[in-house]
Amino acid sequence: MNLESWKRWHWVLIGLIVGAAIGWADVSRQENQLVGGEGFVPQAIFEQEFLAPSVEGKPRLKNFSIHRVGNADVVLMERIAALGSGAGYLAIKFAAPVPYRPLRAAAAGEDYTVRQFMQDSAKRDAKLVLKFAWWKEPWPRVGLWALGGIVLIGGLWPSLVRLMVGAGWGRPVKEKMLDLDQFIKVHAMEFYLKHWDGYSQPWRP
Repeated sequence: MNLESWKRWHWVLIGLIVGAAIGWADVSRQENQLVGGEGFVPQAIFEQEFLAPSVEGKPRLKNFSIHRVGNADVVLMERIAALGSGAGYLAIKFAAPVPYRPLRAAAAGEDYTVRQFMQDSAKRDAKLVLKFAWWKEPWPRVGLWALGGIVLIGGLWPSLVRLMVGAGWGRPVKEKMLDLDQFIKVHAMEFYLKHWDGYSQPWRP
């Protein structure tokens, strides 16, 4: 297979497939993780921090992303580390059961989710800051991996291949074999054309 003859769209297609495959594997790995344990907070802490007022203009929780793991919606987020100026954030998780049953709200239906709870709470309280980190959601992550594959394999790799070929790293060009019959025909024709005038004159003794 001569890679030097491949078109750029070949590499773009390969980059799309490879990137999407890596992204899907990354999402699948996340969906197969263990729920609970270190890094997870209970429902009471999650709702308390989510509904509490901000600290000096900084939300207690931010950068939410949600993905399904079994029968739970795992909420990834960042929690303010301390109640003071200059405080940073720590990554935490919350495993929300499906359907979700808020602790301090009216009964919800069988299709109610933690995402709907967060959106409904933000509608009731204008001061509540709700921003999802869309780039951490499953499908956007697959799309970003696919885009990265297109840029790296479809964009940079063909240029690198051309540079390597130009530097002499490519496959050597095969020398053409001399065709003896063709050589005789060409040179015979040249000889005939050069002496055409002599052949065109009638022979005289």
